Amino acid sequence: MLFSTTREILDGRSFQRNPLPFLLRLEDRADVVNFKTGLGGFDLVRCPNLIQRILVKENDLYGEGKWTLRGRYIMKDCLITREGGPHRERRSQMRSPFGRQAVEASSGFMVDRAIRFCNDWQDGASIDLFPDMGRLALEIACESLFEIDLHGRSARLNEALLELLVAIPRLPIPRPRLLSARRHARGMAAEFTRGELIRDLREAGLSPKAIRDEIIALMIASIDTTPKTLCWLFTMIGMHEDVESAVLAEFDEILGDRDPTVEDIRHLKRFDRVLDETLRLFPPVHFIDRRPLADVELNGTMVKAGSYMLLCPLYTHRDGRYFDEPHRFDDARWLPSEVKKRPVFSFFPFGAGAHACIGRRLATVEMKLIAATVLRRWRIRPETNLVADPNPQRMSFPCRLERRA
Repeated sequence: MLFSTTREILDGRSFQRNPLPFLLRLEDRADVVNFKTGLGGFDLVRCPNLIQRILVKENDLYGEGKWTLRGRYIMKDCLITREGGPHRERRSQMRSPFGRQAVEASSGFMVDRAIRFCNDWQDGASIDLFPDMGRLALEIACESLFEIDLHGRSARLNEALLELLVAIPRLPIPRPRLLSARRHARGMAAEFTRGELIRDLREAGLSPKAIRDEIIALMIASIDTTPKTLCWLFTMIGMHEDVESAVLAEFDEILGDRDPTVEDIRHLKRFDRVLDETLRLFPPVHFIDRRPLADVELNGTMVKAGSYMLLCPLYTHRDGRYFDEPHRFDDARWLPSEVKKRPVFSFFPFGAGAHACIGRRLATVEMKLIAATVLRRWRIRPETNLVADPNPQRMSFPCRLERRA
């Protein structure tokens, strides 16, 4: 028994450090696979049809998972940690600033902010791309949602939010750095008094504390998903010269010598494929954890009420049943004829259903505009250690900058 427990603890640490290789090594290839991590475990759901059942068709039969429950220690009562009716109510209260019209109205300063960041770079410099993309995404989110310009103050706030982010899946221990980060984030959030979102939440009757918690949760989301995807996008383009040449040729054809607009990005077909392939290999949402409220039968497997279930874009997107040579970057997978061959839920980078990412439209427009703005000015060359270790969990992206003529 001691050996079994020790083995499970070691497996748990392996899963936490680098979950993708751990999951790919699972020998069981059933539609639902149970595995141990530490002293607990998960039921990994592999089948796209079951993923669709859980997230969309039978969403009300499932509640929050382990990490969502722990997330309440960091994000409190907010959209991300709510379930059922309270979740739907809060989502309806927050919908307007994430709609098409609001996002398109924000597109101009997305480009302006990207240019401002580009102008601070030095030709030939070696940088870690992740902090810069984090600050850029944070400034765009705060201006679009809260009408506040963070220029000059985003670096410290980004660091504090990253401290909160990495604490979400951990045990709720009040470490000094975590407490300091929380104080800083709360202090900054107290300054956010404008914006359509805050007006909507006030009109819905939320208290100042509840509004502050939503602000912090949205800022945490903004410095995780979009910056990481942008870093991987620039890395993949920098690693594949043929892809880079094709993307730049498309930019030249659509944009000429001007910066992109929201209308332009609707015509970037090759770039869309490159972005989708990046989202396949490095999805912004790695795990979606759910918990059945009653015993459920999933393709012949009984899952007991209260069990922790794991839906994993990071794993499903690399399933060889749906993607040939799944670890290889190939944007031809996203030609319409190829997409039709696959189940819809073999690809769900932003989640789906009632809990799908509310900021998906904002993030997608933002990523396209930033990428087009940056790549027209700079070649981003990933350093050797990044090329050798494309670990989806990494939070450091060492790159070399080369200014385009």
